[in-house]
Amino acid sequence: MINNIKLTNLKAFGRFDENVSALNLITGLNGMGKSTVIQSLLLLRQSNQIQKGMAKGLFLNGDYVRVGKGIDVYWIHGQKDEVGIEVSWDGDISLSNFFKYLSTDDVLPHLAFGPIGDVFQESLFTQRFQYLHAERIGQKDIYPSSEYVVSELNSLGNHGEYTTYFLEKNSDKPLSILEFLHDGDKTNTLAAQVDAWLGEISPGVSFIPQSITDSEISRQFYSYEFGGQRTRKFRSTNVGFGLNYILPVLTAVLNSSPGDLLLIENPEAHIHPRGQSRLGWLFAIAASKGVQLFIETHSDHVLNGIRVAVKKMKLNPDLFSLFYFDRDLRANAHETIIHRPKLNAEGKVDKWPDGFLDEWDNMLDELI
Repeated sequence: MINNIKLTNLKAFGRFDENVSALNLITGLNGMGKSTVIQSLLLLRQSNQIQKGMAKGLFLNGDYVRVGKGIDVYWIHGQKDEVGIEVSWDGDISLSNFFKYLSTDDVLPHLAFGPIGDVFQESLFTQRFQYLHAERIGQKDIYPSSEYVVSELNSLGNHGEYTTYFLEKNSDKPLSILEFLHDGDKTNTLAAQVDAWLGEISPGVSFIPQSITDSEISRQFYSYEFGGQRTRKFRSTNVGFGLNYILPVLTAVLNSSPGDLLLIENPEAHIHPRGQSRLGWLFAIAASKGVQLFIETHSDHVLNGIRVAVKKMKLNPDLFSLFYFDRDLRANAHETIIHRPKLNAEGKVDKWPDGFLDEWDNMLDELI
């Protein structure tokens, strides 16, 4: 499990040096550098996939991220022509990378490359990894299928585009983490549990994947329970947009095993508040069982779901890290300020920096 990330001269950060936990919630105002933390990990994975062992350096554009050229990723106040991404894991395993800053290039060569231990067997570089972009695939008539992506790479696709085929192929797969089993259905299969947790978003819903024979295309349908019966199948284009957006998130978490790494951007998109809080609860359960998650979010409901899980002793607060990114316009440098509020065993937050998920209280003050 990753325990520390250091960034040097990377985008909004002149220096970022933070310990991380099993569950990491990254929040803050727009344009404060939340995505940079996740992108730093994706850049390492991307570069290793393009050239095993990262022999040539840091590839800024690829399947995971496209961040442009050197000038686009270099901190504007940088003094040295270098960009650093350093990661350490439990067990004295680490990867220290410093790359030469070249303003017009999209591959930054090594200045220093220092792997310690069997770095490339960590989940960041293996199939025990899922990344879901903030812009996930939405309502479509058809979705792509790929035996290679699903069976060999164990991937849902960066935008969740292979989720339909993944669920069809793995519908009867038992969950590795039994604590995920929903109170409303204890059937230990991925399909049953996806349906049960989808019911937190849209009560009574059931997901129906369907491959089109002799093609690399899948379709998805939904039906609803009523009075002990079920409706006919509805196309995904005729149900709530949120179902399509949350399906890859639920699948990634429910399919995870201890030791997996999940990077998820804006899981709350298009989901009502109760559903968002239940997502927080689910993330907490995953982290308590050894899954590592980096969640970028604007949702106080996701945070509150985690807080409730802590209070109900489903998650040790020591396994949770909360990051709030801010910026001081009066400062002499364009650089992100990092706040680290903490939870106690009761799920209470020890401090609320100005602007930290406080708009509900601000509006109540205005109304009163």
